Amino acid sequence: MGTLKEATKKKLVASEKKALIILFFLSAASLFFESKKIFLGILIGGGLSLANIMMLSKMGEKVFQQTGPRKTTVVIIYIIKMIILFGVLFFLVRYNVVNIFAFIVGFSIILLIVGWEIVFPSQKPTNY
Repeated sequence: MGTLKEATKKKLVASEKKALIILFFLSAASLFFESKKIFLGILIGGGLSLANIMMLSKMGEKVFQQTGPRKTTVVIIYIIKMIILFGVLFFLVRYNVVNIFAFIVGFSIILLIVGWEIVFPSQKPTNY
C-alpha cells in the first residue's frame, strides 16, 4: 500500500512540474500582448489552481489516513479554502486586477494538464 501511495504522489508531483513549465511558457507568451492584466491573469490563475490541487491532495491524504468516521475538520478546512478561493477571485474581478479570460486560461490549463496525466499517464518513467 505504501509503494502505491508513493508512486501516486510521484506522478502528481511530476504532472505539477509539467504544469508549471507550461504555465511559465504561457506567461512568457502572454507578454507579447503587452498587457499586464493578461500576464497577471495567467500567472495568478495558474498559481491558484496549483495551490488548490496541492491543498486538495493534502486534504485527501488526511481523509484516508483517518480510521474513525470523524472527518469534520477536513470538511471545515475545505469550506474555509473555498471561501478564501472565492474571496480572492471576487477581489481580482471586482477591482479589475486581471483579465478574466486570461485567469480562466491559467486556472484551467493546470487542471487540464494534471487531469491528462492522471487519465493518460506517460509511458516513460519520470525522474523529477
